[in-house]
Amino acid sequence: MEDWKQAFWLTKFELKYYLKSLLLLVAILIMLLIFIVPTMADYFEDSFLSVDIFFIIAFCFVTHWIRPKPFKIEDINSGFLLSPYLVLLQQLPTRKEIIAKHRFFTYLIISIPFNILFLVSIYLLTPVIHDTMTIGSYTVFSIFWLCFSIYFGCLELITDTGMNKVPAILRNLFLGFLLLMVMICLFYKVYPHGFVHWTIEISTNYPIIVTLISLLLAMLGFKFWMGRMVRKIEMTDYL
Repeated sequence: MEDWKQAFWLTKFELKYYLKSLLLLVAILIMLLIFIVPTMADYFEDSFLSVDIFFIIAFCFVTHWIRPKPFKIEDINSGFLLSPYLVLLQQLPTRKEIIAKHRFFTYLIISIPFNILFLVSIYLLTPVIHDTMTIGSYTVFSIFWLCFSIYFGCLELITDTGMNKVPAILRNLFLGFLLLMVMICLFYKVYPHGFVHWTIEISTNYPIIVTLISLLLAMLGFKFWMGRMVRKIEMTDYL
């Protein structure tokens, strides 16, 4: 508990710099809704990849993109990307576990309210959603995506600990292309209605299973990525 108190203190310090970023977050939310809401009825009739991609962006990447400049990763040494803020934290008499908890705590405090607001807005503004799903089914659907933002979205936090720029770019391009191909094959060939549509269907038909598996993956993912960050901090020379 004491570790979480110290992590929360660090998070309160960081959040003081987030005012402009929160305004940017609202602007991104509006742009996402402007694109997604008018297209959802067409998506239900004939699913297309862009809605799936925008959902994944909303839940996994937006929160990282809007971080204030002092907390973003930078090229600090001939192609080595690192968060200078994380280097600063290394100078404090603070255990690495507390630093990792702080980074994850900050991510959750920003991402979860944004994601909830996104989900509520989609439900309120999209008639085809309330015609298709009950409140209960939509709640399960929301749990799926909130958990997805944890076990998938937390991966991005590991980049704070440092990485070589060129290999990282090549790896991300390869993984992004691979993920795109897998999504097209699974959700436009095997299941021909798209990823978001699939999550709606399983949330409606298997609510208990979806809820339990999503919560389990979120807990395991959170623990795994936090442990991964601690190990990378221990292995990296920040001097």
